[in-house]
Amino acid sequence: MRLITNILLLSLLLPITYSCNNDENDQAPRVELSFDCPEDMQREEIFIVIEEEPLFDGSLQAALTIPDISLISFGDIELSTIISDEGSSCLSEVTGTGVTENNLMNISSQINNLPNWRPGMQNGIARNTLVCIRIEIRDGEVVSVEQEVGRCS
Repeated sequence: MRLITNILLLSLLLPITYSCNNDENDQAPRVELSFDCPEDMQREEIFIVIEEEPLFDGSLQAALTIPDISLISFGDIELSTIISDEGSSCLSEVTGTGVTENNLMNISSQINNLPNWRPGMQNGIARNTLVCIRIEIRDGEVVSVEQEVGRCS
């Protein structure tokens, strides 16, 4: 009887979490990586709301290659990227679900080596701007690449 009482007391002290959400992505581990941008980019104010958003000339989807994408059945990637007032890009943080750390490291390198963007403008002056790029992968294919000014969720 004492053993059963101790087990019951112990079970009350241990946190137990249970999720009944059937979303496929809940099963996948979340990978997060952070990077340091150049000091001059970090010294200046970084806008998260801006009059004219930065613009990438061309297609981001075509510019980015994800290694072993055919092995990814369900993946989501969020890239927090600073676009400098000169148009260069620097990845500050990347989060991925359903992808490997190798996938994220590879795409991080690609973001930092993209051709220059047209920088965001505030009152007619080019400004450093934080941009969130979201990539959605389903059944080994990129199904969407979206960008918006501001922080990733």
